[in-house]
Amino acid sequence: MSHQGENAVEKANRVISALIELKEKVSKRKSKVNAHLNTGLKSMEARLNINMIPWGLKVNIVPDSCVISIDRRLIPKRI
Repeated sequence: MSHQGENAVEKANRVISALIELKEKVSKRKSKVNAHLNTGLKSMEARLNINMIPWGLKVNIVPDSCVISIDRRLIPKRI
């Protein structure tokens, strides 16, 4: 009975919003290590991307789960 359940997609909204805020902070981080010439970047940059959010079975079924996949790229520091 969907009127008794909790919508996992709606609950995931808070997590997604927090990840987007974190992405803004992460993307400002730069490495002292030079990037590859083909990238067009001066130095390596950190990344955080939300790549996949598969959820739901049908339009008329409230989803009971939501999986969020992210790709987090770390940057090296020159020692």
